[in-house]
Amino acid sequence: MDKNSSCSRIIEDKSFYEAQKNRAFVLKRIERNVKKVLPPFTNEMFWEAMISCLITTQQRSGPNSYVTKFICTKPFPLNYSKCKASGNLHNTVEEAITTFGGLRRGKTIGEEVEFNFKWLESGGWKKVYEILEDTNKHETIETERKSAEIIMYDGPRNIHTKLLDSRCRGNDKFDPPDFTKTLIS
Repeated sequence: MDKNSSCSRIIEDKSFYEAQKNRAFVLKRIERNVKKVLPPFTNEMFWEAMISCLITTQQRSGPNSYVTKFICTKPFPLNYSKCKASGNLHNTVEEAITTFGGLRRGKTIGEEVEFNFKWLESGGWKKVYEILEDTNKHETIETERKSAEIIMYDGPRNIHTKLLDSRCRGNDKFDPPDFTKTLIS
């Protein structure tokens, strides 16, 4: 692209912005995505997001799916308080998933949740909050990748499994999921 066409493109973009910036759609998006004040981060919020990630793995999750219905159930069927109070977390999770109906992998998700719970309770929460603090201070791609690597190699089970499964299938281009955005959005 030469200098004249580049300048011309900038002028077109500015003109487009000026024409659109006061439209209701644009104003709503700015309000929702840019100016929105996020609720304070909690263990409960993280836990629900983690369970939701585990539930959506290898299952359809469209707007009318069982996955979406489970995740949107209020109160959340596997909230942190309930899971923390459980005497047998693996069975509690498996039973909740099986009883709800339409969901697969209850036994596997139960194992992963139990593993993740033990990790979080034995120092993982500290790491999660360190990652969150670092990400809030330094909103860069490098920080997000570093955070994802910490979680992948030292964190919850589902991440380890995905990485190993990916590499076992010969996919050496595994790109870590962006957990930091899930945590803070």
